[in-house]
Amino acid sequence: MLLSELLKKVSLNVVSFNELEIKGISNSSKEVKEGYIFVPIKGEKTDGLDFLQEAVNKKAVAVLTDRDIDTTLPCFKSQNLKKDMAKIASLLYPSEKIKTIAVTGTNGKTSTAYYVYQLLNACGIKTASIGTLGVYVNDVLKEGKMTTPDSIILAKELCELENLINKYLTFEFQGGEPLLNFET
Repeated sequence: MLLSELLKKVSLNVVSFNELEIKGISNSSKEVKEGYIFVPIKGEKTDGLDFLQEAVNKKAVAVLTDRDIDTTLPCFKSQNLKKDMAKIASLLYPSEKIKTIAVTGTNGKTSTAYYVYQLLNACGIKTASIGTLGVYVNDVLKEGKMTTPDSIILAKELCELENLINKYLTFEFQGGEPLLNFET
């Protein structure tokens, strides 16, 4: 996707830029590939900016951040980093056919999401499930690392699942801001 196409759909502070082909987005410098936008997020233990040079070395083409930074890459400043990251992820990894069933609460998210997944599949509706245990599709488990994956991981998973399932995805949602632009 061209950078100019992305910028039309996401409101970011941009002065000028050279046209670039955007191939992906990552908030982990380990996963950056040539043509990616790097999103350095400040965490409780580490700061993504500490890994900016690694992203540059891996040929990231732009940076999306909520801070003023010093870099030779085109830098786009966001007022709401997680929301803009989710929007860009959903544009780069589209999944328009999947309807989501989010399960939230204090207890029982894993069981409930799995039961709904099993029920829909038993009715002949190919469904996937994402949660604490990982990603279930066609009764095969791909292990996961967290209850609710971040918006980039979720968008990539949905994009990959779109051709494997009919319509539905159950997932465990653990608080916080919405991850992608889901219709309700």
